[in-house]
Amino acid sequence: MRITLFELWNGPIWTQLSGLGNAQNILDIFKQQVKINNVTVTKIIKRPTDGNRIYTYHGCVITDVDDGETINLGTTILPKGITIMYTKRTWR
Repeated sequence: MRITLFELWNGPIWTQLSGLGNAQNILDIFKQQVKINNVTVTKIIKRPTDGNRIYTYHGCVITDVDDGETINLGTTILPKGITIMYTKRTWR
C-alpha cells in the first residue's frame, strides 16, 4: 500500500504516524516498528448514503519513505509517499 502525506514545518512526515515521533531516519523507523510489534492501518471510506466501509490492514511494516524534495510550485505543497507492506486485510 502507498500513502501520501504532506510535509509539515516542524518535522519529517513520519512523525505524523503514531509511535514514530522520535525516529530520525529509515533505520529508526524500522527499530520503532519492532518495538511497537503489531502495527495496523485503518482506511475509512465514507459513503454518502448508508454508512462507512472500513478496511483494516494487519501486520503492517513501513518499507520505504520518500523524503525527497519534489515541490509543486503551483500550490507550494510537499507531498511525500510512504510504502507499507501488510500481511492481511479485513473489512466491515
